[in-house]
Amino acid sequence: MKKAVLIGLAICLILSVFQIVLAQEAAETKCETQETKMEPIPKITIVKPFYYAALEMTGSYDQHGEAFGTLYGLAGKLMLDMNQPVFGIYYNNPQNTPEAELKWELGLPVSEGQKLEEPLKLKKWEYKLLATKNYKGSFSSEAMGACYAGLYQWITENQYAPAGPMMEKYLGQPTMDEKGEWCGEIEIIMPVQKIMEEPVSDK
Repeated sequence: MKKAVLIGLAICLILSVFQIVLAQEAAETKCETQETKMEPIPKITIVKPFYYAALEMTGSYDQHGEAFGTLYGLAGKLMLDMNQPVFGIYYNNPQNTPEAELKWELGLPVSEGQKLEEPLKLKKWEYKLLATKNYKGSFSSEAMGACYAGLYQWITENQYAPAGPMMEKYLGQPTMDEKGEWCGEIEIIMPVQKIMEEPVSDK
């Protein structure tokens, strides 16, 4: 038992040092917004349901830095597999939801029945049919907004409809540039359902 606790504390210490290094390098980091790489066409994928450790959040997205620290710290303590991409799930549209009422969470895939500690909760992602599109650049730029708009447009034009909360899967460690903007590479994921076309009448 003591050995497991010591290993968890060691992982937490390593993560803390890693975060400090990232902060020190932030002044030299630039979001490559002008070189944003986006898949020209979204794609449809089918995934199996999976369990994940969820850190539920309410309020401003500016809390992401603190939320990441909490999630990584607890994941290290519980010796969870951190080789898998962390993701965010967003339940509201920030354009028509007051900031204080925004509901979102950070998640890390885990096995079924994984024992967790508060504030982590065990949840299950049930959505199988997903529309996805990759984005690289600033998370607060117009380019990211255009990426979202393009995904929604593609979904509509291809006879699909949104069927669940938006997910953003982080494909690398997010960094903060000299302007204080978070940037990185993510996969934008929207659960969808196919819209049945009405049969053409013979009359």
